[in-house]
Amino acid sequence: MKLRIRCLIFVLSSLTLSMHAATCNQAILNGNYAAANIGYVAGSPGYGVVLFLETYDGVSKFTGSGVENVNGTVSTGVTLNGTYTVTAVGKNCTFTHTATDSLGNTIAVSGTVNSNGGEMDGISTAAGTEMQFTAYKQTKTSCTEASAAGSYTEKVFWQDTPVGIVLVTAQLKVTSKGAKTGSLVDNYDGGTIVSGTLTGTTTMNADCTFTTTSTYSYGGTENFFGVGGISENGVKLVMIGTDSGHVGLATLY
Repeated sequence: MKLRIRCLIFVLSSLTLSMHAATCNQAILNGNYAAANIGYVAGSPGYGVVLFLETYDGVSKFTGSGVENVNGTVSTGVTLNGTYTVTAVGKNCTFTHTATDSLGNTIAVSGTVNSNGGEMDGISTAAGTEMQFTAYKQTKTSCTEASAAGSYTEKVFWQDTPVGIVLVTAQLKVTSKGAKTGSLVDNYDGGTIVSGTLTGTTTMNADCTFTTTSTYSYGGTENFFGVGGISENGVKLVMIGTDSGHVGLATLY
């Protein structure tokens, strides 16, 4: 009996290893991803954040479209084309990819593939550029206005604003008609804390990209571009600011 149990354990272990080896290849990246870069951009006098809806072909190429905000200058309707590789390194599944957008910018990224292709985490590898990269796979690729409905916890990192770095945490509720309400706390200017409420609207597109606005009780309105249809490690939506002079990334759970 002990021999049979040991044999069974060996077979299961071998099967697990073979399954890992089989899945860590180009095909693990396929379908649509909400892909964001945030950090310092080489060759420009400031910071940048970009968000694309990228489509990976499971072979070696990907395409995308989205919004870029470099040093507070916002470009919408940007497209990109790129190539990628996936390699098994020990127990890790790693990737590299290089993309060139329709504005002529090129960014190279290297990192790990997690959750069996559900998430990518990495950093830029070009000299002078310091950007973090995160991509979440879409589990839903077709949306309606009602798809945005729900309750969310939001975390925002504004790395460049007129008052410097701003950290925000918020609780939001979006109705099936796209109406948004919530409460939030801002931490800015080296530790100044401001609490308030917000209202806004959300407009969801068929491909699960969306635009949303937030108007705050203490003054001001901000605009965002985002990608939804996500269900990975609790993440539901990712969005970036689209106002001139504000560079930031928001993740909603």
